[in-house]
Amino acid sequence: MAESTPIAAGAMPEGDYAIVEALGHRTLIGRVSEIERFGTKLLQVEPLFGDVMLGPILLGGGSIYQFTPCSADVAFARRPKSPCAFSRASRCWVRWILATCRYRINGGVAIAFNLHRLSMC
Repeated sequence: MAESTPIAAGAMPEGDYAIVEALGHRTLIGRVSEIERFGTKLLQVEPLFGDVMLGPILLGGGSIYQFTPCSADVAFARRPKSPCAFSRASRCWVRWILATCRYRINGGVAIAFNLHRLSMC
């Protein structure tokens, strides 16, 4: 299961950050890196959401529409802060991520997301 990492404005984890627009009208903002899996290069994005950095999402090069490198401060400022900040297409993806992953903060206290509220936005 993917776990999340707590984030704060002045204490972002080291790495490269970007705003990634991908297939399916999804915009992901977070820490990025290039990895090799299954014999091909993939973009790994650890999206920022609220006060956490979510587990990694892997994207193939053909599904990336736009890639905008940015600083950690810009990524933190542009991150979605509530489920309603996502586009309608992205909300289904966010619901799947939140339903299939456990997010741990501060020594194991789980964050509870209201999935019904997400569908009502």
